[in-house]
Amino acid sequence: MVDYSIPFIRGLQEDNPWWQAGKFKKEIPSFKRSDYFHFIEELSTPGVHVLIGSRRVGKTTVIDQIIQSLIEERKVDPKRILFTSLERPYFELVQNKLLTAIEFFEQHIYGKPISQSDEMVYLFIDEAQYDPIWTRQLKQYKDQQRKIFAIVSGSSSTALYRDTTESGAGRFDSHQMMTMKFRDVVRLRLNTQDKELYEISRELRDAFVLSCKKKDPVIYHKTASKIITKIATLPIPIERIFEEYLLKGGYPEFYTSSDWKKISTYYQSNVFDAIIQKDVVNVFNIKFPQRIRTLLVQILELSGSVLSRQKLAESLNMPGKFKTLDQYIEALSEAFLIRTAIKYRAARGRPSTKEKKYFAADIGLRNATLGVEQSTFTGHERGEVIETVVFNHSLRLAFHIDKQIRTYGYYWTPSEGHGERDIIMDIRRAHQMAIPIEVKSGQCGLGDIRKVKVTISDMESPFGIITCKDQLSLQDGVLTVPTWMFLLSC
Repeated sequence: MVDYSIPFIRGLQEDNPWWQAGKFKKEIPSFKRSDYFHFIEELSTPGVHVLIGSRRVGKTTVIDQIIQSLIEERKVDPKRILFTSLERPYFELVQNKLLTAIEFFEQHIYGKPISQSDEMVYLFIDEAQYDPIWTRQLKQYKDQQRKIFAIVSGSSSTALYRDTTESGAGRFDSHQMMTMKFRDVVRLRLNTQDKELYEISRELRDAFVLSCKKKDPVIYHKTASKIITKIATLPIPIERIFEEYLLKGGYPEFYTSSDWKKISTYYQSNVFDAIIQKDVVNVFNIKFPQRIRTLLVQILELSGSVLSRQKLAESLNMPGKFKTLDQYIEALSEAFLIRTAIKYRAARGRPSTKEKKYFAADIGLRNATLGVEQSTFTGHERGEVIETVVFNHSLRLAFHIDKQIRTYGYYWTPSEGHGERDIIMDIRRAHQMAIPIEVKSGQCGLGDIRKVKVTISDMESPFGIITCKDQLSLQDGVLTVPTWMFLLSC
């Protein structure tokens, strides 16, 4: 029998207080993200689920909420549940971290090998990238059709599979967890009407998906016209929540305090560099950490702008080293810190190599990093902030249409002129169409509608969208939608 160190035993028991107490005792947030409901529906089916998302996005909270549901609602024996975070200090001197934790669980908690169980055993492995052979153990359970439900979390797929001998491809289900959408924050702020708001958002999204399927914007417009009157009765004006979202974005931590300056300063001084070091520098073996930090700050500050590779490389004192620059950008994208938009081309194939637009993956991270103290954005900066939020949401809305995870998006610059279209929602794989989206920080004018009409014609799109301050209309195939309503539809 293996001898386990006292720090190891104590640490594992502290992470699993339900073993001794017989009940869930942790203090955790009551608000539940849509990711939680996704996994709740899967609990009765054996399988291994890989949960990938940026650090501090709320992965561990979702896992805790699932464990609480298992114990309190489904009445699962707490001794059938193992949680472990492989980055804990008590694993420091343990060579095979996951295997050792499972063996201890089998011998001293569950009482028999998992391979001999005729009932479901639940395994929750946080920060699995700290054990390079984690895939081997779970692949074995999967191949042998053992009755386990497992969630394995990590900050990026590169980190999770970097040193593993088995990829788990085709055996493990992947789920990407992003920062909170605008819908989540509205539900959080108006929690007494959580269910109603969830249904409103789903109705808007379903109408948009159907408009795409039928190539008919009237479907969405009718639904939005009906819902806008319901929104007007909310106890807190949705425009106020929208302004808060423009400042705080979607990291759950930013909503734990009303003192934005205090919490953003803490994030800036204690979290930002830790994320870069753990999820970018260490994972991708970056030799010059300061360069990656400088690059990220530049992109966050100019979020929504077209940036040339030449100027970016020169700003990092590495002129002409485009391969290295591309590696840096890929690393920041893999860590969910930035997103990219490339020029849309009607002919499908290799992506355009023209200059790209870069966006902060979350506007709250951008504002905290830059020391923005309040949401008094004006002029060009306000336009960039709103465009960043709409771009990120449009990628997630497109996923609901064709179920394709997107690593980049598109913008449009026609050769004939007529101006740039901020965003192109490419859903050609599902519906053989792309939808141009123009983002306005203020009101929409007739000139804006005419320009989008030209783009609709050039791209042969069934309709286009303009997001703006507070207009809802449909004219000549152009949907004009309040920005907050578009976000609520995602």
